[in-house]
Amino acid sequence: MPLFFLVSGVVAAPLLAREWEAGGRRRALHLFWVHGLWALAVPTLILTVRGQPAPEPFTLLTNLATGSSEVWYLWSLATFIALAWLSRKLPPLAVIGGALLLTPVITLIEHSPYAMMLRCLPFFLLGARYPALVLQMGALATGRKLAIALAVFALVCAIFYRSDAFMNPVTGLAGIWLGVLASALVVRHLGWLRGPAKWLAARTLPIYVMHFPMLTIIGVSAGPLAEAMADSTAFAIAFPPLMTAATIALCLGVHRLLLALHAGWLFNLPGIPVLRLRQAPLPR
Repeated sequence: MPLFFLVSGVVAAPLLAREWEAGGRRRALHLFWVHGLWALAVPTLILTVRGQPAPEPFTLLTNLATGSSEVWYLWSLATFIALAWLSRKLPPLAVIGGALLLTPVITLIEHSPYAMMLRCLPFFLLGARYPALVLQMGALATGRKLAIALAVFALVCAIFYRSDAFMNPVTGLAGIWLGVLASALVVRHLGWLRGPAKWLAARTLPIYVMHFPMLTIIGVSAGPLAEAMADSTAFAIAFPPLMTAATIALCLGVHRLLLALHAGWLFNLPGIPVLRLRQAPLPR
């Protein structure tokens, strides 16, 4: 999630140079709209697939109002965009530092929907205020740096393993460093992936909002097979990537069907086109 929000901050960075009405408001409204729809739909779909009673209306409305549903990250993105725009004239280090100072509060609200938001806010602000730094990190990636980043990440994970403090800024920073370097090297040395990656990147929203119920559908369907193969190491290794591929394919297939049925409003606020941001140039 830190890497997800870092990249989201980089993508949202151009909004900070524009008037709120010209970009940020549209983007935030779009995300709040999609969150509202799927905060109601996702829990209902999951419980229905499991054969359990639908959630109580009060629970759904509470999830909707607090951003505490399975699609909490859409609520968070909209909120983070607004916060980044409101603080755009303040020194970047002060803004990011202020967000980091809030992280101790997580221990007091560990089971609150805002705990993960506070964990991820500093990384979104880092990407939004220093997008060139993130891109430069990727542009200067080498195999040696990747090996060092992997060793650092493994060390940090070992230190905080099975600790309540595992989800902390240090672990997040080590993870995003490793993720940015690995992604840059994959793109650089496996050029044939660029086309499929761009195609998939333009269709991430339906995957974000529908992957929980689709995982449930696949999990329920594959449950007997998984139980039968529980002692197979090969199956344990193959099952996660197969589940990932099947979930993505199912999400995109259902999305295409919904668009054919003129249900595009499930993914976009009617009357407000999805804001398309220019891709930031990679530093040379």
